[in-house]
Amino acid sequence: MRKKYSILILSTILHFLLDPVNGQNINTLRPLDNNKRISTDTTDWKIHRVLKDINFVSGKENPSISFGGEIRQQLRFFQHMNFGDVKPGSQDHDIYLLQRYNLHADFRLSKNIRLFGQMNSNFANGKDNVSPVDGDDLGVLQAFVDFQFNQAAPVQLRLGRQEFSFGSERMLGTREGPNIRQSFDGMRITTKLNKITGDFLIAQPLRTMPGVFDNYRNKSVTVIGTYWTSPFAENSLVDAYYFGHRVESLKFAGDTATENRNTVGLRFSNSKTPFYYDAEVIYQFGNFGANTISAWQISSIIGYRWSDLALKPRVQIREGIISGDRVAGDGSINSFRPVSARPPVNDMLSAGPSNLIVLTPEAEITINGVAVVFRYMYIRKLTSADGMYSVDASTLVRPADDIDHAFGNSIAQALITELNYVFNQHFSLSFVAGHFFAGNYMINTGKGENNSASSLRITYKF
Repeated sequence: MRKKYSILILSTILHFLLDPVNGQNINTLRPLDNNKRISTDTTDWKIHRVLKDINFVSGKENPSISFGGEIRQQLRFFQHMNFGDVKPGSQDHDIYLLQRYNLHADFRLSKNIRLFGQMNSNFANGKDNVSPVDGDDLGVLQAFVDFQFNQAAPVQLRLGRQEFSFGSERMLGTREGPNIRQSFDGMRITTKLNKITGDFLIAQPLRTMPGVFDNYRNKSVTVIGTYWTSPFAENSLVDAYYFGHRVESLKFAGDTATENRNTVGLRFSNSKTPFYYDAEVIYQFGNFGANTISAWQISSIIGYRWSDLALKPRVQIREGIISGDRVAGDGSINSFRPVSARPPVNDMLSAGPSNLIVLTPEAEITINGVAVVFRYMYIRKLTSADGMYSVDASTLVRPADDIDHAFGNSIAQALITELNYVFNQHFSLSFVAGHFFAGNYMINTGKGENNSASSLRITYKF
């Protein structure tokens, strides 16, 4: 039955794609949508505009309600998944369909009070091993209330279930790549001082379960933090932040203890000029039981684009160096762990954000509105004394060197091609195909097969 619904939905999407329109963009974080502006966009379909501004009292701006949603269909194919190392009874090649359905309502009671709710339904059809971020029959992704206080400086208080996205999401983000996004239960305060924006938060992550309304707050994990953004030069921004991350009964390095991890970071970025950059330095300290924590990450993106040329060419290089444990059992843990971050490589390769060096040069041209990206990746471990981690950096999935074994540090090299086309503010299409050549570390710790992966994704938002 689900396959029939999937075919119907895909057919409907393709039908609408034949009649593209232009208009205002819809945000990745849906509470940021400017619904009043979208409702007056005469280039958009009338049904979209009507849903964005429904007034309860004629002639009054509030109370009002707006509806929106998302349908994302992602067909994925793997040959020699995880370089041939899969669970017993599973095949290392797989083709499956990931489905995401989100629906939200934005209810503005007054100028100062707002209610926002978002439901999600996610399925993984044909996948051999369904993970907790793949399937959730029906759940509440967001449910919060905003209070706006306009005093000397505007302050917004947000209480309830919500998503977070800060900076380049190297520490805390939405987990957009996998099928189910990450949300938190907690409180967030946002204030603006001239051009400076500051956030304070305390929250606990949502743990996803596969059934109906069975997700729950993970009380063993608590995140507190503050994040500040300020202009520091023309078209440039500087971000400074702190996150405290407490995890009770964490299993790590053969031990179980409470981890208190503190993170301080500094980020410089400019995305508005032909020459653009995004550079970030992060340091972590704290303790895991009796062990001290000292970890770090240095990441950057540097690029240049020629928007006035015919093919709008762009070149870019991305690098990331993420610390790993230097000496096993020395009482100091150097493995880096974010709260909820973007994958350091991409979600076609399950390499966690710890003990990594990633170097990625790429080039892009645009042909008839289709952005074509050619990308090379070099991925290796930083230290031999540490291994390779799961995507959430909580579990060691491949071993470190020991006195009897030197496994090497090269994880993979990859050639990737990506096609992106945005039809309008509602529809987008993305195709990614990559081939990962196994390095000596993957060969010496498993089957070491070369891994081919591809993904076709169609997204509709309203």
